[in-house]
Formats: sequence, structure tokens, C-alpha cells
Amino acid sequence: MGFRAYEHAKFVAVLRGRLYLQIEGETTPIRVRRGDGYVLTNGRPYRIFNADVPETDATRLFSANRRLDGVVRWGDGAADTITVGSRVIFNPGAAAALHARLPSFIRIPSGTAEAVRFLTILKLLCGEPEGAPGATVAADKHIGILLVHVLRHLLAGDRNRKTSGGPGESAH
Repeated sequence: MGFRAYEHAKFVAVLRGRLYLQIEGETTPIRVRRGDGYVLTNGRPYRIFNADVPETDATRLFSANRRLDGVVRWGDGAADTITVGSRVIFNPGAAAALHARLPSFIRIPSGTAEAVRFLTILKLLCGEPEGAPGATVAADKHIGILLVHVLRHLLAGDRNRKTSGGPGESAH
């Protein structure tokens, strides 16, 4: 599934299955598995895949196949991969700072306390009923908390790299 360039951050957690994510301009796809969370920040087009099927345009798929509950299905039969995700639209200044200061891909690996918190907050955000009283305020708070956890995850990774001393080691 191909995603066009975007001006916001994307937060995704893999609930079941696995997928590969290929960011335009990067040579190697990134493997993401059940329990992993990730954030995309750079706005470059990308694609996700886990099988040898024809590429589908995500914009067309998400607008044509969205159910009333917000679920989008790709393909027929039982789903082998299930994700939950949301996007965050920042004002232009915040978006520029985001692109300049954060890595283009941030992984929150499965099996960690960070991944559990990331998924829990993302589910709260995605489950917020659109149009309900206070929904915008609640969504803003969930996003703020999610961003704090992602930044803590990045800072912990920086501390781990500084103390480990090993070249090429990374927490994300």
C-alpha cells in the first residue's frame, strides 16, 4: 500500500502480523512486527507490504473502504496483519521543528513497557468518538501524552547509546 507525502506525524501500532515499511529514498525496508509501535515524522512517501500483491494507493483505499467505525480493510478473507494508527497535524512551525529534530522513523519495540504504553494511548486516541462532547480536547491530551512517551523513548535510547559505547547500536 503506497502512502503519499504528508505534513503530519503518523503513529501506528501493529496488533497482529507483521509488515515491511519502505520510506522513499531509503534502501532497506524496515521490518515491523506484532507489538511494535512506530512513528513516521519526515513526510516522505512510503509504502507498507507483507505479501506479493499489487500496490494499492492508500488515499483511495482509505476513502473508499472506510467503515462507519473507522476500520479500513485491504483484501479479502481473514486479516493476517492488523494495525491501529492515527495522524497528528501540527502547525507549520511545529511540523518544521519535528522534521528537523526527530528521526524519520521511530520504533517502539514489542515486549517493552514503552510499547505497551504507546499502544494503550494510541487505542485511547483512536477510540475517541468523533463529534462527542469534549472529543477534541481529549484527543489533544492523548496526543500530548503520546508525544511525551515517544520523546522519553528517544531520550532513553540516546542515554543507552552513550553508555554502551558500541558503534551502530540504536534503541529505535
